[in-house]
Amino acid sequence: MAQNAERSTGDAASAPKKVLCLSASARPDGNARQMAEALLEGVAQAGHEGELVHLADHVTRLFGNCRECRNAEGFCTLDDGYENILLNKYVKADAVVYVSPIYWYGISGHLKNFLDRFYCYMSGGYPHKDAFIQGMMGKKAALLLSAEENSFSKRTPIVQHMIQLCEYMEHEFVGIAVTTANSHKDVRSDPNKPLDSARELGRLLFDIHETDYRLDTDRGPIIWQGDDSAYKHPAYWR
Repeated sequence: MAQNAERSTGDAASAPKKVLCLSASARPDGNARQMAEALLEGVAQAGHEGELVHLADHVTRLFGNCRECRNAEGFCTLDDGYENILLNKYVKADAVVYVSPIYWYGISGHLKNFLDRFYCYMSGGYPHKDAFIQGMMGKKAALLLSAEENSFSKRTPIVQHMIQLCEYMEHEFVGIAVTTANSHKDVRSDPNKPLDSARELGRLLFDIHETDYRLDTDRGPIIWQGDDSAYKHPAYWR
């Protein structure tokens, strides 16, 4: 039987979950960052724990050649804050929210570099590879984007990239919120109220369950089956 993506990772009434927001803007107070702050307000409203990390303050080294960067024991020697964020925050989080402005029709370099450096800990040269991979799996994931253009097609490649990444890491991708913004605080003038959307996404982060059927998925003919339906909070797009 093909895997049914209606995976349950707990509900809002259970023990508080940990949510990590990775802000990948070059600006510490940019529009994308303000979206992240709104999302964490929603996380707190739901009784969960949230933390925001501004990547530019901590990850200053680029992904390198592991044949040169590893020490004799197999550990990465790039001396910035990446390892602390990855092992002590990312791995331990129940949900990860990727937050980025759109630069040249892609995610920012800060976020791409953070993702690239996963390899240093997933490859066979790292002595704790198996434990690391196990800790990386099974999270909720969401995406916050800020872009000057409101074209849906310009956002699609980024969304597809993140969905593919989440599928590879066995993360349940549950939501997206976007704003059309450029100047400082433009996000607050966006008539689509993206801060409200981000806040609501944060509040529902652990209640949303993605449904992604396959040809042989066992499912009933009725979608709306009451309050316990997996469709109660469908995948989110704003």
